[in-house]
Amino acid sequence: MKTDTDDMVTAESGGSSIVKHKPLFSLDSKYLLCPCGNIIKVFSISTGYCYRRLCGHSLDVTSVQNHPKNKLQVLSSSLDGNVNIWDYEDGVLLSSIKFNHPLTAIFCHKMFPCMGFVVQKQDESFELVKFSLDKSLSEEEESDMPNQVIAKSLPKDVNNRFAFSGNFMAVAFHRKAVVYKELYTLKPKKKCKKVVLDVCFDQDPNITCIASHPIEAIVATGHYNGEIRVWYNIFENTPIMNKQHWHSLEVLSLSFTPRGSSLLSGGHECVLVQWSDEKKHFLPRLGSPISRITVANDNTLYACCHADNSITIISSYFTIKQTFEGFAAANSDLSCGFQYDKRSDACVTNGKPGHLLFYHAATDTQLYNLDVIGQNFISSADLEMPLSQTKICKIAFSTSNRYVMATMEFNTENKCDQKLKFWDFNESEQQWGLNTVVSSPHSNEVVTSLNFHPQENMCASTSKDGTCKIWYLDESKWICDSCITHRGEPCHNASFSEDGSMLALAFGSSVLLCDPQKPDELMLLMSQSETIRSLEFGRKSCSHHLMVLAANLQCWNILSGTLSWSNDSQDSKMLVADNFSSNMALFTKSNSVFIFSPDQNLPKFAYDLEFQPVAACFVPSSTGCASWGNGSQIYMISDKMTVHTFAAKNQPKDKENTVLTSQSDAVNPVSSILSSKTADVEDKNVENLSIQPKTKQEALSFMFETPTHILPPMKTICQQFISTLLLNGTGTKPDTVATKDLREHSLDEPTSDVMETENGEYKLSVKPEELRPDDFEFLVPVLGDLFVNK
Repeated sequence: MKTDTDDMVTAESGGSSIVKHKPLFSLDSKYLLCPCGNIIKVFSISTGYCYRRLCGHSLDVTSVQNHPKNKLQVLSSSLDGNVNIWDYEDGVLLSSIKFNHPLTAIFCHKMFPCMGFVVQKQDESFELVKFSLDKSLSEEEESDMPNQVIAKSLPKDVNNRFAFSGNFMAVAFHRKAVVYKELYTLKPKKKCKKVVLDVCFDQDPNITCIASHPIEAIVATGHYNGEIRVWYNIFENTPIMNKQHWHSLEVLSLSFTPRGSSLLSGGHECVLVQWSDEKKHFLPRLGSPISRITVANDNTLYACCHADNSITIISSYFTIKQTFEGFAAANSDLSCGFQYDKRSDACVTNGKPGHLLFYHAATDTQLYNLDVIGQNFISSADLEMPLSQTKICKIAFSTSNRYVMATMEFNTENKCDQKLKFWDFNESEQQWGLNTVVSSPHSNEVVTSLNFHPQENMCASTSKDGTCKIWYLDESKWICDSCITHRGEPCHNASFSEDGSMLALAFGSSVLLCDPQKPDELMLLMSQSETIRSLEFGRKSCSHHLMVLAANLQCWNILSGTLSWSNDSQDSKMLVADNFSSNMALFTKSNSVFIFSPDQNLPKFAYDLEFQPVAACFVPSSTGCASWGNGSQIYMISDKMTVHTFAAKNQPKDKENTVLTSQSDAVNPVSSILSSKTADVEDKNVENLSIQPKTKQEALSFMFETPTHILPPMKTICQQFISTLLLNGTGTKPDTVATKDLREHSLDEPTSDVMETENGEYKLSVKPEELRPDDFEFLVPVLGDLFVNK
């Protein structure tokens, strides 16, 4: 059978870390630019949304810096060996400077606008290279202006071991710090002058991070035991060292403020510490260890990168202003798997510790993290002996009309704190609410599966304690209806048939079938020597098939009770069913995936993955890129916490550099005109431009809230603005007929209340004596503040 292997490739659709590399504030402190895989995400500080994605690198972006010449441009380095120059507000790649080796960092300073530095990987060594920002892209000119290598054998970890400041750079090794000076004034073919600071002595702890003062010759180093050492007069013969100690664990990040008046530090304690004039200020309980700290150019904002792939924006007054969350999957051990929630149209998996992550895979958007366990993160006193924590081990969503979620939490190390929780979704409050809590439902033994009945308010939980418990909704609470056991063997999995008439249970090496309403009547389907790891009922036309995954994969016909087919491979690892078609996905230990239907013994699609998948999920999709995926699309999580899917070869892997409009951005006449890509600035009429019906108060508010320096000429928007004020209705939900008429109405056509005169101008057709004071109440909330105390 022909497959689509030759026409399909895997594409990274999202999920990369936004904290792996140090982020960058724009010079106006309106945006935060974060390297995320091979793209750069531009977050808006005010709204919290991803404003734009900059796509142009083929491999991971390692660093972003403000252009020393142009305030609206940034520079980015990548492992593909290119330095790209971006206009980040317009999302335009202006130019690119090519290097012959992977780049791990880029540095530049406004005092020297024509020069820059990159750290490149040469074989197994890392070098600091000086280059010209005005360098031509042509190969002839590039060969005439070779790059200048000024330092070799540098550390691999660029983020916390390099500190660039003006005309010198400090580099932290494990036991010493090396300061390279006179970088910009260094002549070609001359060695860079350096100063070696013996930071660590015989019994001193190793260096973990470093920071340099932006103005003076001062360097600060963080150490493994929590000490911070500040070195003054580093270019003198005898530098002065001042030791500070507050952190109980290693210092992960250091950063000076732009004027050097204070020093910021962070570590495993989840506390941001500000050192200033021998005083300390603290911002505790930030939720996760602080790995990197970035300070805005105007010293008004701080960005703390956390280990859970989130960034907290903190004001200079130590108040939390904004939080950006990336794909916050906890680790490669995703015990909850990757499951689809039809209510939110999101995939759900383990998020931050004690949380569930609701993630929209198609748009690479993290919707929210749901706190299930309700416990604060506690850092360990010893990094080699981390504290045991209660984790979410299983989740399930009801597919019936009632929105119900079941979670199982358990402390697997201490075998305690086992709880089964049932959640209801509150439509009015738009949030999940706890309905029932069951303590130790399976005697503190490992729970292997959690499944809802497809039509009834019923749930089945299985465990290694040898039981399968059936839970059902009794009035308003969930209770245990029955308990199924079989010869004292552990129950590894369970699966409901598509119509809910049958429940399949895997007890050790046997598969038993029963009616969920009559669980006492068990029927033995098969028994073998290998332990059964997973089983799944077929969907749609294959609902009478049962897939059993043990040492190999077997397909059983439930109607006849016979084995339909089996494969000979002993490499099977994970089986995922598609709830929207008859397809299933089989993943092997050798990182291969097979898409097949249970009624056929040959796969529809086979592909060798370049990554190790740890979880996968099918989501509904109307734009399937393959013949087998017309009704759904599969998304896979790799062991590096990146999300992948399949795409056609001719389809570009990177997303277009377009503005990502958030759902909270309302449409108004001004924004409609500004966001139109085809509108001519000199054209006075904007044809065929439809707007959503808005109240008069909303129309005025948007006009006065728009900055004047970005407004189009008044002659261009005057008519459209007046037409908006004459829209009928003051409610937020106009009637169907009015809504239809308004959506069909064009802005350049006068409304029924506007009359065109002979000279081409417009005036109101309403007589002055017909106007009432109530007609102008909409102006009071908008213009009221203008006349206060006047």
